[in-house]
Amino acid sequence: MKKYLLAVLFLAAVCTVTAQPAPQYSSVRYVLRHLLYQRGAETNVIDINVEWPERLAFSELRGLQNYLAKQLFQADSASFNAACRQFLQRFGQPVTQQFGQLPDDNKFCYVTCSLQQVGYMPGRFVSFRMARVVSPAKASAQQGDTLQSLFTYDIVNDRVMEMADLLRVGRIESGMYDANFVYSLAAGATSPLPEEVYSIQFQGAAMQQDGLLIDLIYASDAEIGQCATRVSYDRVGSLLAKEARKLLKGKPASVPAPQYLPEDTVSLDGWRVYKTVEEYPEYPGGQQAMVQFLSGNLNLSPAVVCGNTVGRMMVAMDVEADGSIGDVRILQPNSPEIDRELVKTLRLMPRWKPGKLDGKAVSTRVTLPINIHLQ
Repeated sequence: MKKYLLAVLFLAAVCTVTAQPAPQYSSVRYVLRHLLYQRGAETNVIDINVEWPERLAFSELRGLQNYLAKQLFQADSASFNAACRQFLQRFGQPVTQQFGQLPDDNKFCYVTCSLQQVGYMPGRFVSFRMARVVSPAKASAQQGDTLQSLFTYDIVNDRVMEMADLLRVGRIESGMYDANFVYSLAAGATSPLPEEVYSIQFQGAAMQQDGLLIDLIYASDAEIGQCATRVSYDRVGSLLAKEARKLLKGKPASVPAPQYLPEDTVSLDGWRVYKTVEEYPEYPGGQQAMVQFLSGNLNLSPAVVCGNTVGRMMVAMDVEADGSIGDVRILQPNSPEIDRELVKTLRLMPRWKPGKLDGKAVSTRVTLPINIHLQ
């Protein structure tokens, strides 16, 4: 697929804090972990890939955070760290040294937890795709389970909206839609549908800025498959539910008065992350080398760039004591797709020279203002 090469202007790394920290408008925390846990003779492999909303438009959205923690981690907490740690407890303790002997394959369990932001309209809604899969081997004591969810969080009314809240499902099940809607389902599919499909079943839906993201199961003579599709609001037409229309056209939620909210300065692994140190982290080769790296590695597909205004962004990332990149936070977002690609590129960077405190390397939070311009 053809890519757009972007010119990235790195302005300056902001590593200092002021006496009165400025309130953060938004903060979405990107967490990526590959973990190995043991519980007795059992071995558990856990992958976590989460885009956790810490605050949006000066609001912490506690209702949303509680819902995410309950659904994804089966925990009662609005804190990502607390909820995730509670979930991990069921899998024992982290492996910190080499195995004395090969683990029993029959006592393995593979776990994946993912949360991906798929849509956002400030003051109105934010949408997510959420999944959890626990796959135990035959001798594992873990219980297998699967969660797949596509939903929208209504910021105005502080509630979760699923497919039945967004689409007039009864009309769809009764076949009360025209050929243009069916054409739009096929045209917006993320993977091509077979030419002849005799059955389509809707599995989930979520709001995006310019239309609905819909999960489908389809059946043809050759296969039964799954795909996602995007349909513009004008194509959805009368099938769009009343509450969804109201959320799009009604009055947005008022923006809370800016206030400083304490940042989470402890990593998921329990390490303290410092904002003020004696020696700040340095990218190998300096600022110009970083500009060249980002310019050469940040490639966005036309589908990602289309309809999005590329410009100034603000990110904060944790440079670990070994120089690797830990959690990344998007403080001034663009779109979920562009934000995600920028985070992915930042994680590809070579190891930094870490920050130091009292002569020792420590985890340090670095803030980067970045301007992205199409060439």
